[in-house]
Amino acid sequence: MATAMNFIEKTRFYKILFLAIPIAIWLVNYQSTDNDFSFCLFKNLFGIKCYGCGLTRGLSAMLHVDFNRMYELNKLNIITIPLLSFLYVKEVYKLFSKQKKSAIIP
Repeated sequence: MATAMNFIEKTRFYKILFLAIPIAIWLVNYQSTDNDFSFCLFKNLFGIKCYGCGLTRGLSAMLHVDFNRMYELNKLNIITIPLLSFLYVKEVYKLFSKQKKSAIIP
């Protein structure tokens, strides 16, 4: 009984987490410039942009429907953001369409 309850609580936690990700990304200030603070370790250590710089702000710009800014932040966002969006939707679909496991384990 305890394992079934842990499974249900864990699944509920993952569902909430997966639904909170777009909200958290939407709150990112995509208008900030490159001179502002960056979470990029590569940029903070070496002072130059990596290939992923602008990806998080690009995701935020996409959620705000500002596709010009998304492209300006990182040219590779044209490829990576649709791919990441597809993978995200696929994982959310898998998470919400799972069959409920039986509480009795043989």
